[in-house]
Amino acid sequence: MSALRRYYTALSRYRRGKGFGIHSPFAFHFVLRVLKERAAYYFYDDIDECRQLASAGRSRMKGRKRPLVSRKNARLLFRIVNCFQPSAVLAFGSSYGVSSRVILGVSRKTRLWLCEPAELMPVVAEVLGGEMRRVTAGECAGELIGQAAQEMGECPFVVVDYLRDEDIPPVAAYLGQIVGGEAVVVVRNLSQSQLSQELWEGMKGRMAHGMTFSNGKIAVAVVRRKLPLHHYQIWF
Repeated sequence: MSALRRYYTALSRYRRGKGFGIHSPFAFHFVLRVLKERAAYYFYDDIDECRQLASAGRSRMKGRKRPLVSRKNARLLFRIVNCFQPSAVLAFGSSYGVSSRVILGVSRKTRLWLCEPAELMPVVAEVLGGEMRRVTAGECAGELIGQAAQEMGECPFVVVDYLRDEDIPPVAAYLGQIVGGEAVVVVRNLSQSQLSQELWEGMKGRMAHGMTFSNGKIAVAVVRRKLPLHHYQIWF
């Protein structure tokens, strides 16, 4: 969503963020108790420590640097993952390990498949510490998708944090496939990455059921056959 459109839709997004105009019990609960939840969670202090480690590692790297996930969005990602409690997650990008640590922080039983360039993995490993034992990492999106798909079962959980040009074809094909069934997909950096925006819009166009929630910067698709197709623009 462009900055201008976010401005013009601010009021309607704010009202829906308060629950007005949301008739679905699931959507009402998800907006108010997950996306807009203000209560503290046990892992929030760990997020601050992870961001400090990641920031230090990021500062040592040369060349163009990816943005570091904010405290607000890291907490939001934790609440989303905590809501669904997936046993396995497929992630593209890790925000220097912060997003990965957030995902793994929900449950000690969660496994993570992470697509990330090799040059970033030393920082990721430093942020994750002993949790790296639960991570299967690789640079090739297509190969990693094939490995993770066998473990995630009939309801995959996917987090798109950052995409390279070469990641788009296999990731787009995979998302187009899983939204025909049941899945949860989180896409970040919509306002900063044209690739992520196009990927999100393409995936939405293939959905026949389920609900999406977006503030123009981060978006969540909850694909369930029992949920009618509805796309919410929310202030969160």
